[in-house]
Order: sequence, then structure tokens, then C-alpha cells
Amino acid sequence: MFRLLRYFSVTSAIAVVITASVLVMAYRQGIISEIIVNAEKENIALTQTIKNTIWPSFSSYLTSISNADGETLRSRPETREVHAALKTLTVGLPVLKVKVYNLNGLTVYSSQASQMGDDKSKNPGFISARNGIAASKLTFRDTFSAFEGEVSDRDLVASYIPVKMSDGTIEAVFELYTDITTTKARIESAMFDLAIIPLVAFGLLYVVLFLLVRKADTILKQQYADQQLAEEHMRSLVDNAADGIFVHDFAGQIIEANQAACRNLAYSKKKLQTMTIADIVSNFNEERYLNLWKNMTPGDTVTIEDCHRRRDGSDFPVETRLGFYQTGNRPLMVSLVRDITERKEAEKAIMHAATHDDLTGLPNRALMVDRLLLALAKFHRSKTMAALLFIDLDSFKDVNDTFGHNSGDDLLKKVSERFLSAVRDVDTVSRFGGDEFAILLMDVPNMASVRVVAHKLLGALSEPFTIDGNTVSIGGSIGIALCPDDGVESERLFKQADEAMYRAKQAGKNDFRFASEDAV
Repeated sequence: MFRLLRYFSVTSAIAVVITASVLVMAYRQGIISEIIVNAEKENIALTQTIKNTIWPSFSSYLTSISNADGETLRSRPETREVHAALKTLTVGLPVLKVKVYNLNGLTVYSSQASQMGDDKSKNPGFISARNGIAASKLTFRDTFSAFEGEVSDRDLVASYIPVKMSDGTIEAVFELYTDITTTKARIESAMFDLAIIPLVAFGLLYVVLFLLVRKADTILKQQYADQQLAEEHMRSLVDNAADGIFVHDFAGQIIEANQAACRNLAYSKKKLQTMTIADIVSNFNEERYLNLWKNMTPGDTVTIEDCHRRRDGSDFPVETRLGFYQTGNRPLMVSLVRDITERKEAEKAIMHAATHDDLTGLPNRALMVDRLLLALAKFHRSKTMAALLFIDLDSFKDVNDTFGHNSGDDLLKKVSERFLSAVRDVDTVSRFGGDEFAILLMDVPNMASVRVVAHKLLGALSEPFTIDGNTVSIGGSIGIALCPDDGVESERLFKQADEAMYRAKQAGKNDFRFASEDAV
């Protein structure tokens, strides 16, 4: 008797077992592959973060190592600094180990110190990454040396990832080990359930499929939660960065800003998200920014200097590094903004020190030469007359010898103040050193007006000075060179004024002389 039900049942059971086994194994392999892909993406993202945050500080050290043994590498203080920085960066992440290889395959750093100095030049994963293609594989370790110490029975995804510079060149290779033990254990536990359920009956097939979908959904949700946790950690790192970070579109609309950006501008994040870049850049030039943005492609960066305006209306200088990236079909810009107020003030102080006299604060000889060149250029344009006066103080040495150098310095300061009071704001009073001064008179109408100023300067010197309770009297000898009468070149005018000053001193001091004999 042909037993259809028996044969059908057996055949169906075998078919269900085979189908279920194939489906379960395929499902397992697919999930494992997806885990590997997701882990690789996370490792690539972490590598990018390391490159942007830690790598600039240590790249020159790590890439400069061409041949060193493990003992030498472990003893270097830079190695300990790299280890500390990476350990801090990976807190809360499933990354258990990080290794760095130079392009020759030498292990220049490993969180497992004993592996430093190993040669991995023949490793297929390293070779792939060195050629610009990331490579990952699933591996199981009975024991494993992690950042926090020895761990056991771990399933890991090992990723070899190239460190690419902005021009596309590869500078080094990172190897990151990500722990997927928990996720893989959940999958293997699910395999048993999925293999048993289809054997019960064809009537439960829908239930089995339903459970399979539900289990897959649970796994995906867990993976999504893990990814969200990693993204939240990254967001926390960005939000706590010392420099301001803005994300905005090509219309300048601000989409995101970190705490530093809010603090620097004194705006809340909610308020900034209603503003545009034009609202915070005090010298915003729309054409300039549009040209910058439209010429950038994903991965490009450009650094510019701007001024940002705070909520109270005050401006401060910033250095902005613009980066372009694309999310979906939407191109976005990331601006890393650093307050460079201290740097600008330091540059200004250095420039002032280089062009001014330390004692009196007056322009020094270098700045006087520059001002004279500007006056000569103005003469060539508009034929305006200028006068250069050299002044040498009379009897200054007596004050130094009698009352000391401190009193002499105080006298020079007071002389500077009187000279400044005797001329206009457009004129320049400078000190060349010792008791020598020079004054540049701009746009003088005639020689008579220069005589008036010379008399005024001598009068200012003839008034007694009170220095530390002592009354002292000095004078001055002045030599005057006129542009264009005595020359239209700076060196000639300096020489003419200097010679005229010595003639004034030889004539009895406390007097002035013009360089031109016709002007005497």
C-alpha cells in the first residue's frame, strides 16, 4: 500500500530540515558578513577620527620610524603618549586593540607592547590596505591582549585600514580589533531555535518564519543601538572639543554647532540653528564664500582667516578650516573654528617691538625709514613737500653723569612727550638711540612753516625739566633736510639732515640749520 502521508511527511520533514538548515546557515553567514561590514565601517570612522584628532600630533614620529626593534619602540616616550591618547579615545567603544604599521609593514605601535617591531609586510590585509583598500576578517581568540588587559574567548573583527592624506596618498596602515562576541553569541543561540522549529510541522512554518523575522529584527535593533551608542560617543567628543565646530549647508544655514561654538559666540545652539554663516562672520563676503564652497569636492579642506561677531557685537579673529562632505544627496560643509585672538595679539606685540623704541615707545629708525619712503612716494604722486629733522640733545651726557642713567631715561621720555606735543598727528617723531631723535613733517606748505616748528621744538627743550626732584636744563641741535629741495631719495635726505645737524652743533648748539645753503 502506498503510504502517501508517510512518504509526504518524511519527504516534507527532510525538505523542511534541509531548507531550514540552508536558510539558517545562509542567514547566519549573511548576518556575520553584515557584522563584519558594519564593524569595518565603524573602524574606518574611528580611523578617520584618530587621523583628525591624534594623528597630526604623532604622524611625524610614527612615519619616520624605518627600522627599529620592539625594545627601542617600547622605550620611546612618544609610544606612551600615543598609547594614552588612543586608550582615552576608545573608552566606551568595542575596540580592544589598535596597531599602526608604516608602509614597510613594520609595527611602529601596538596597544599590545610585545608586538611592536613585528614585520607584517607579507600580511594580505596589510598589503590590501597599503594599496588603498580596507580589509577585514572574522577571527576567534582563546586569549587576547586588550587595552584593559587580557580577555578570553572573544570573537573579533580585525580591520586593516589605510590612513589617507588630503591628496589621497597613504601615510600608514591601522589595524583595529573590534569585539563582536556578544552579537555573534546571540546569532548562534538563535540558530538552534531556527533549526528546531521547522521540524515540528508545515503548519508551524509561518510561525518559524515569523520568529526568524522577529529574531532578525531584534538583532538589527541591537546593532542599531550599538551604532547609536558609538555615534553618541563620537558626538560627545565633537561637542566637548576645544574649538568651535559648525555644520552648515551651501546657503550658509547653520545645522549643527558644538558647545565651544555656542560658548565663543554667546548664543544657544537653538538660536545658532536659526542663523546663517553671514550672521556670525563680521566681514562676510558672499561672493568669496560661494567661490570657496562651489570649488570644493568631498574630502577637500581649505583654511581661511575671518572675524566672528559675538552676541554682544564684539569681534574676534578666527582661523576656520572648511571641509566638504555629502550625506545622501545633500552636500554639507563642516567648519572647524579656532579663536586666534592671543596669536594675533602676540603678532601685533612682536611687530610693535620690531618697529618701536623700547624706552620711549616712539617709532625706531626702521619705521622712520618706512614713513619717509611713504612721504617720498606721496611727493612723486602729488608734489607735496616734506621735511626731515635730525635732533641731537645738548648737555644730555651731563645729566647722565650727574644724576645717573635712570634719570637720563626719564629725561628722554619727557623729551619725547614734548616733541609729540610740538607736532601734528600726521607727523612722525622717532628715536634713533641715545639722545638722537628724528622728526618727519608731512605736507609742509613752505620753508617758513618748517622754521616755526624748529623754533617750537627748541622752545620745548629750553624749558627746564624736573627729574626725580631735580631741575635740569638741556638744549638741542637740529638739522633740516627738505624734500624735494635737498633730495628725493631717503639716503640723501638722511645724510643732508645729519650734516646740517652737525653744522648747528658747531655753530654753538641749541640752534637749527637747513641742509641747503640757500635756506640758511
